[in-house]
Amino acid sequence: MGGPAAGRGIGGDRHLADYAIVLRLRALGFDDLAEGTVYPALTRMEKKGLLASRLVPSDSGPARKYYRLTKAGRAELSRAVKYWAGLRSNIDRVMAAPDTRLKSTTS
Repeated sequence: MGGPAAGRGIGGDRHLADYAIVLRLRALGFDDLAEGTVYPALTRMEKKGLLASRLVPSDSGPARKYYRLTKAGRAELSRAVKYWAGLRSNIDRVMAAPDTRLKSTTS
């Protein structure tokens, strides 16, 4: 976690609360996503300058941290999406080639 998926979970220039990012990623198909994997990824991305954050007071508990992609974060997201698209294309070619399919060892 912490690559394109996390970047897509944040998206755009708007700020999203940490838990809202978890919910968005789950809605995008990461059903088994544990919150404990997202928060460290957000922290690492922030330390790398890919995210900016701000604390917003809450009426119902501790302040909430809101994140947004920085310019560097948007550039990294674009790079990562291109990388994954190329990787997927290569895997699709391998899987489509008849001589590279795995053959069953049982008959």
